[in-house]
Parts: sequence; structure tokens; C-alpha cells
Amino acid sequence: MKLRNIKYVVIVLIQILIYNSTASAEDLIGNIKTAWNISEMQSLAPNAGDRVRVGFELTVVYVHENQIYVRDKEGMSMLLTGSNDYHAGNVIPSSWIATCSPQNGSPRYTGAMPSSLKSTGFDIPTVSVITAADVNRIVTLEKVVFNEATPVTSTSLFTGVTENNDKFTFRNMFSLGSVTPGSYSVTVAVGVMDDQVILYPTSYIFKSDNYERVSPPVFTPGSCTFRSSLYIELTCETRGAIIFYTLDGSEPTDHSLRYTTPIEINESHTIKAVAYASGMVRSETVTAVYTELHESDLNIKHRKADYLFSDSSSLSSLGLNVPEDGELNIANKVLVNGYVAMKCTTGTGSDDPVIISADGETMLKLYPGNMLYLATMQSNRYTYGIINVIFEGEDIWDITYDGKPLEGGVWTTDELIGISGTIIFNIDKITLIDKIVINYNQSTGMDEVREDTRETDVQYYNLDGIRVLSPVEGIYIRVEGNKAEKIYYKN
Repeated sequence: MKLRNIKYVVIVLIQILIYNSTASAEDLIGNIKTAWNISEMQSLAPNAGDRVRVGFELTVVYVHENQIYVRDKEGMSMLLTGSNDYHAGNVIPSSWIATCSPQNGSPRYTGAMPSSLKSTGFDIPTVSVITAADVNRIVTLEKVVFNEATPVTSTSLFTGVTENNDKFTFRNMFSLGSVTPGSYSVTVAVGVMDDQVILYPTSYIFKSDNYERVSPPVFTPGSCTFRSSLYIELTCETRGAIIFYTLDGSEPTDHSLRYTTPIEINESHTIKAVAYASGMVRSETVTAVYTELHESDLNIKHRKADYLFSDSSSLSSLGLNVPEDGELNIANKVLVNGYVAMKCTTGTGSDDPVIISADGETMLKLYPGNMLYLATMQSNRYTYGIINVIFEGEDIWDITYDGKPLEGGVWTTDELIGISGTIIFNIDKITLIDKIVINYNQSTGMDEVREDTRETDVQYYNLDGIRVLSPVEGIYIRVEGNKAEKIYYKN
């Protein structure tokens, strides 16, 4: 070989070495192909360990530790791992060897990248929909609503919702500080984890003009006690809001039970509810406590009142002096026995109710059109309710209640504490009554109890009428201004 040819070969080799000081022997013999953009690069080196020469400049868009998001002049993006000496806007020169090192199935490259010698400006695209083409890109999503404060840990997943009600899964991989619930413009790196698109926030911009919170749900009835069963309605003032709830006191989310019809409960529950609406921050969580009342809760005691019209001594105790072989008019006369009161009235065009005496026997005689009233009297401490009335005598099947004859002369209610109002019986034919047995209950009088935790200028009294300055949990009379009510005070 001539000397000038040897010189030519040496010059070529020196040029190659200058072109890429990091090139391997394999590269020098031409086995590594050169890519001129990201799309070509991913086509030439798609698998782990594949190598490709980077023949084009890359602009750095975002850097976190050794993760470098870059894009080419065509706007294509990808993820590199390497030196953390780069900053957004730096330009990475061409002519270096990249090795494919996929992450969660998406292309990622590493290599001895040359130092940046210049910087340039760049724009981050704004998108409303994330597609597979956006993987490893940095994009901005406008008007993303976070219903809860974002987590600070890098492994926690959380959800953001767009104004179109599209849900995206986020992960705080870059360890940004937490932001409060609200509407934000969010710049994210698009990644893939377990075949699911995950968005990694790089910055948040609060959009205060788009911040709206859904009105909280309203319980009807609110916190109270009940017997046997109760239907609860949930409503929300925000148009189009969807309500979700839990029955065990846990925090509700949009994956909880969805409210569609009134909730029926037949045991004690702590219900929490929250409302969601498109493009708005979810409502505050509201709570209602429903407590099933049992007989033991009301401190019920059973009592009985006997009206013995066939017993002269019993009549005397009622203040009645019936003439021998005569009658005593008792129209509109109130007969009190314990905490029960009875009164008989005369109907239009009918005879007056009387107690008659003949041959040493006495009984109550009622005429068609008469009405018999029974009611319990109340005290400051207890409520009394009638649960059962038994009539004994002749023609008692002609006594009616609410337009229906009494079967066997017996009236009964299913109410746990009984009926504390007035019960009216109608007489359709002449009826002779020897005895009326009235079974009734004595209780604390708390038909419905609600928790009272309001901190206003009020006074509390116990059920004996004594003022209590520092009430503990229990039943009290609550007085505020000219309003008084029985409540269950809860600390």
C-alpha cells in the first residue's frame, strides 16, 4: 500500500473517532444504525438491549433525578435515563449511542449523552384526552378537578376528573407537594404502569375561576331514633349531582353505594354521604346517626287502669255515687284512674250515657251516637301511652274504632310506647259495659331522639325540672329563648 493511501485511511479513522469519541469497535465497523428522529429511533431499537445511534438533537422538557423527558423537532417525545446535569430547555447534541431499556412496556433509552452546549425555548402541548401516542410525553391538562388533597408519597395513586367527567389516574412520582381540593391546570408526564396509563404531575396551576364545590347532601329525616324500621331520603341542591353513601360510618367515595331510592333501615346505622357533579369539587361528607330504640332504651314500665262499673267501691273511688235502683248521668264527666282519663259524650239526638243500678248490680250504659274518649295524662318526667283496651259486657261488638268494629271487644296498637293522644270509640247500638281494662306504658317520653351538640346560649333541665349547668350525655329539656324541647344531649 502506498504511503498516501495509508495517510488517507488514518485521516478517516481520526475523523470517525472525533465524530463519536464514545463509539465502540462494533460501531466503527458500521453495525449500529443511525436514527434521524424519535419515531425512527424507536423503530430501529424497540427491544431491551437494542442500540441505535442518535443522529439528531433533542430538547429537554422536564428532568427529575435521572429521568429526562425530551422531544425532537417533529414534536415526538420520549424518556431517557442518564445524567441529571440537564435542565428544561437544554439541547442534547447528536452523535451518541442509545440503548433501549423499556419501562412498563414503553420505550426508554439510556446512554453516555454528551453535555448540552445550548438551550432553546419550547411549548408544552395542551390536551383534553390522553391517548397511547402521548406515552412518555409531557402535556398539560386544563381544568382537572381533585376532590381530595393530593398525596405527598410517590407511590400513592389518586384520581382527577376533567370538566367532561373523564377520569384520569395520577401518581405523585416526582414528589410534588400536596395541593388542596380544587380545579387545576396540570402538567404531567404520561406513563404506563400495569398496562394502565398513569399521569405523573410535574406542576399544578390553581384555576380559582373554575373552583366550584357540590352542595352537601341532605338527610330526611336527620339523625334520630326509630322503632322497627325507617326510610331515609337523600337530596342535593346541585343540579345533576350523584350521591354516594355508606352504612358503616366509613368515608364514602364514588365507588360507594349509589343513592337512587329511599334507604330503608331496620337497625342502628351511621350513614355518611357525599355528592359528585361533573367538573366540580365533590361535596363535603355529611353524617347522620340513626339509633333503633328498644323497650329497654325507653325505660318502659307497664301499667294498668281498671274501670270496674260493676263494683260500687270502685265507682266510689272515681267519685261516682250511683243511686240504688237508679241511674247516674256521666255525660262529659272526666273519670281519672292513675294516669288515664275517660269521658263519655252525648251524640246528636242520642240519650246521655249513664251508670245504672238494678237489683244490686251496676254497669255503664251507652246509647247509639255516644262516644267514649280515653287519654293518658302526662308528667314532667314521663310519657304515658295506651297500648291495649279491653271491653267486657253485653253487645260490646257494637263498639267501633276508626269505623271498624272491635274484634272481641279488644283494641290494640303496635306502637312501642303506646298512644299518648286521645283514643275515641263510637257506639252504634245500646251497649252495657261491666268493665274496661286499659293497659298503658310509662316511658321517658322520647318518641324520637336527636343528638344535640349545638354550642349556643341555651339552658338545660333534667326531667324533674332542675336546671343542669354542665350536662353529661343523656335526656334533657333544652330551652332556647321561648322554645323548649326534649333532646338527647351528646358530648
